[in-house]
Amino acid sequence: MELRNRAFSTTEAINLGVRRSVVDAVDLLAPFHGVRMPADRPQPIADAKDRYATIRRRLIALCKAYVSRERKDAVFSHLTAAILHGLPIPDHYLTIQGAPEALNLHVSVPKRRNRPRGRGITGHQLNAELMGATVWRHGVAVLSESMTFCTVTQMKEFSLDDLVTLGDAIVLSQPLRSDRRVPSCQPTELQSVAAEQRCRGAQRLREAAELIRTRSQSARETKLRMIVLRAGLPEPELNFEIMTNSGELVARLDLYYPGLRLGFEYDGQHHRLDNYQYARDAERGEALVRAGIVNLRFNAKHIREGELAIARKVCAAYSEAWARAHPAHD
Repeated sequence: MELRNRAFSTTEAINLGVRRSVVDAVDLLAPFHGVRMPADRPQPIADAKDRYATIRRRLIALCKAYVSRERKDAVFSHLTAAILHGLPIPDHYLTIQGAPEALNLHVSVPKRRNRPRGRGITGHQLNAELMGATVWRHGVAVLSESMTFCTVTQMKEFSLDDLVTLGDAIVLSQPLRSDRRVPSCQPTELQSVAAEQRCRGAQRLREAAELIRTRSQSARETKLRMIVLRAGLPEPELNFEIMTNSGELVARLDLYYPGLRLGFEYDGQHHRLDNYQYARDAERGEALVRAGIVNLRFNAKHIREGELAIARKVCAAYSEAWARAHPAHD
């Protein structure tokens, strides 16, 4: 059937000869007035990555359902735009309590036009500059990545670290991207755009823009870097490649101080659950020891223990590495 597995308006269905009883069936959802869409089948969700993918798939369907009958002058913005672009979002939205908020559609229109309203809709009015930066994702109009960066700063759920994380994902250099896609803009462009904003949270936006870097591959890497910087340590190199004398890659360390031969890394869940990855990590660790490099590894447990505990560990390691690199002379 033409309507299978997608959102559709009730008018469209009836015009195609679908009976009203079928349109109003209990196995169809009615996210907006006059719109129907298939209900998701419940599936177990293992980790944050899976939860994000589930939320994103659901959100794309909701966006398509909305545009199937609502106003055509609107674009998706704020948190909705971030998810449509596949950008990282605050952990809060990946919890059972926060997920419904992530599925609330943020829809923007030009100033002096009526804000979109309705169940599951948060309407916004944006200036011409923001509204003009529109791209198409998944068949719907959405603010560009750089303008999405500007709009999410107005949301209290986005901390400074969350803004930097989102910005890092936007500008991540092509060789480090899993899809090898050319980044949509550079840090200087985000800084320029941020400097022009006069919206709520503009000062925090500009602060975040100055902290964005092109070589942070994950949200946790960015979080670890921010903790290191707040601890008062110098800014480390990101995703630094350790090579042998013959030019072979030994390791790529998330955060690294070349002069001190000291590295810090964040290990995701797969480092613990994947036997092949676990074995590779062991071999890699041995190679780093042979190279005289100290590498501290952190994981979700350390994040839960809190920033202060991590800061103490990195500061102690930095002090020890500094002492090794600068031995006292009698």
